[in-house]
Amino acid sequence: MGSKLPDELWLEIFRCATHVPRTRSIVPGDPFAPERPANYASGVNSPIESVRTKCALVRVCRAWRVLGTELLYEHVVLNSARRAEALCRTLVETRKEVRRDTAANAGAPEVVEGLGHGQWVRHLEVHRWARSTQTNRYCQAIIYAVSLCPRMRVFSGLWQEPLPHGFQPVLEQYLPSALEELYWQQDSVLIAAKELPILTTSALDKFSALRVLDVRKICILDAERSLQHVALGPVAALPHVTHLALPTCPLLLRWARHQALPALHHLVLDAAGAPRTVYVALVTKELNGFLERHGPKLRTVELLPSNTQSLRPGPVSLAAFLVPDACPALETLVFDCRERVLSAAPGALAQYA
Repeated sequence: MGSKLPDELWLEIFRCATHVPRTRSIVPGDPFAPERPANYASGVNSPIESVRTKCALVRVCRAWRVLGTELLYEHVVLNSARRAEALCRTLVETRKEVRRDTAANAGAPEVVEGLGHGQWVRHLEVHRWARSTQTNRYCQAIIYAVSLCPRMRVFSGLWQEPLPHGFQPVLEQYLPSALEELYWQQDSVLIAAKELPILTTSALDKFSALRVLDVRKICILDAERSLQHVALGPVAALPHVTHLALPTCPLLLRWARHQALPALHHLVLDAAGAPRTVYVALVTKELNGFLERHGPKLRTVELLPSNTQSLRPGPVSLAAFLVPDACPALETLVFDCRERVLSAAPGALAQYA
């Protein structure tokens, strides 16, 4: 490499030059961290520019290729069957290692199975919304790609179309049990049609090492009608989950209330993930039940507004977190400017009139 810098330092330099948020981790950032202007010569990295830089790094020399390959494959995005199949071919080809018996210095080279480039994949992000992805071919390629990434720690699934029958159980089977962060987006879910997301106990019990569970974008259309008919089943054991992101959906708030989350301390409530017609009274009732169970552990709460041009506040009132004994350990409360800071009961200020 022509330099006495250690490989670890070169790797950090490469990471800084190709940094894009949420590539290695989906942990919510500190909302009060000061935003410093970017000091890049060509501006802030975009995902495309980052990949181009990584591809250029691995072509400089052999030493940089060894270091850059880890960066090139640490975050992989799949959005078509063609890309998924190309990734699978590459991961399979790199698993074949040629070894020679240097001690005896005789005999033919031996081809052995290694981990290949799949060992560097830390975050696999899958999109399913284009028409070209409406095939079993794409789903099979996704499963195969997951099986070739044994050291994956972050999985992001963005499903804007209904999942094929039987796909989710197979995916759960091949995801590594050491998964630490999970992001699941699923639009237009109908509980009545048995379109259950990944929140079943049988699925989550496998991922006992989860630290981040982000399901804020699961949109259940019949959540209110399903409150009286859905059986939540056994409690999932999630002893290491510290960050939980939920939509303002009464059904998912009830689901979260029943889970064992002893390490939880950071909660994100996203009003943009729930249907716009959600009944505020039901949300308030289920949120109060959630805080009764998990409120004493919360230290940080973020309330994200809905994606609307109006200045109407969200369905969650700040008073739910500020009442005595609701969140006694609360240190940080983040909310949008359109939220009502004070919500006094009718007649509470009559004596001061």
